[in-house]
Amino acid sequence: MPKVSEAHVEARKEQIVSAAFLCFARKGFHPTTMQDICAEAHLSPGAVYRYFAGKEDIIQSACGEAQAAEYVGLLEEALAEPDTSAMFSGLAAAFFSHFDDDGADVYNRTSLQLWAEMAVNERVRESFSSNPAAVRAGLDAVVREAQRRGDIDSGLESGAVASAIRPLRRLPAPEGDGPHDRHAGLRARGRGAARRHLVDRSALA
Repeated sequence: MPKVSEAHVEARKEQIVSAAFLCFARKGFHPTTMQDICAEAHLSPGAVYRYFAGKEDIIQSACGEAQAAEYVGLLEEALAEPDTSAMFSGLAAAFFSHFDDDGADVYNRTSLQLWAEMAVNERVRESFSSNPAAVRAGLDAVVREAQRRGDIDSGLESGAVASAIRPLRRLPAPEGDGPHDRHAGLRARGRGAARRHLVDRSALA
């Protein structure tokens, strides 16, 4: 039997995760069955269960260490920006870029359900726990870098400033400056970090 490439495995997992998110958005987390996900992914149950034992495993894959690492990469790229104002505006552009996609409605509907599920489901809560911690640590590093540059008061506690910044991710993303927008690269990275969950809104009909 030929060996399956890592790229094929990752593509198949993303296919299943995207199908699951669409089902969650359309029917809800609890009413969605693994059979629904198989049908949406156009895969046999055996093909899906080869990668995931259940819905919680799918959520763990979607929201676990791999996604946290992608967001950490965004923060590290921002730290390389020599201008502090551009560093923060670039981060905002990256974090909010996925709201520009047609599939944002699916992502947002599913996220609301999963945040509620965290209150009663230990496995879902554990799946989400790594992302906030990674983002918080990255923002703390960004704040400390701005303090080192003299652009943020060094007397402020960096962790507290980072915690204050995190809710600002819910504000509208800044507009770009056209085709040569200096933040285009960061926004593209942000879209890539969320791409696996985004599908066409029309599929919800």
